[in-house]
Amino acid sequence: MVEAIHEDLDDADTIVVYETWIGSREYLLDTRLGKPCRKEYEAALPQMLKSERRILCLPLASYSKA
Repeated sequence: MVEAIHEDLDDADTIVVYETWIGSREYLLDTRLGKPCRKEYEAALPQMLKSERRILCLPLASYSKA
């Protein structure tokens, strides 16, 4: 997993977290988000967010293990 966090330059309240996973959307939603290491983070999100969290899963154009 590779992460990057960006703040929207036009809206300081918008933060985008990029994560790269090998697997399907279902794998992310059903398996990764429920991992013990994410438990505290996932529990805290509703209190931190101004609006509902949006999860977008986009395929990478290509992937290679370097």
